[in-house]
Amino acid sequence: MTAVNRSGTADVPEGVTRMAADISIADDAKRACAGAEVVVLAAQPPYQEWVEHWPPLLRTTMAATAAAGARLVFVDNLYAYAPATGPLTETSPEHATDRKGVLRRTLGQTLLAAHERGELRATIGRFSDYYGPGGYHSGLYQAAIAPALRGLAPR
Repeated sequence: MTAVNRSGTADVPEGVTRMAADISIADDAKRACAGAEVVVLAAQPPYQEWVEHWPPLLRTTMAATAAAGARLVFVDNLYAYAPATGPLTETSPEHATDRKGVLRRTLGQTLLAAHERGELRATIGRFSDYYGPGGYHSGLYQAAIAPALRGLAPR
């Protein structure tokens, strides 16, 4: 397992390799994804710069994942559903009208459309809680990161 960030100095568990790469740059993204079976896109551009950074970041990652023949798991949030009118399910409408919600909806639609066209294998994990260093009780950590650290591949 390899953790990729721009500095290559991430605090990672024992046995995880670090790699420095800026995945918004096509060549870096291809290098980061080369040889991977599964690519987890859990990047976080500066919150106030999502609209500028997310579309090209998703494009380079999708292309690099497809070139590697890997599966892409996009770690997303629930912004596309806002404002929610009840419990969220897989059939809940994505009806956000704010800038960031519309962006997240568009990113998800872009990824799933490429999956439907057979350009790459992809899925979206949408989480309502925070994840990151020390987030050992989050849904993301429990559902994806902890099993991956134990050597269990996602299905």
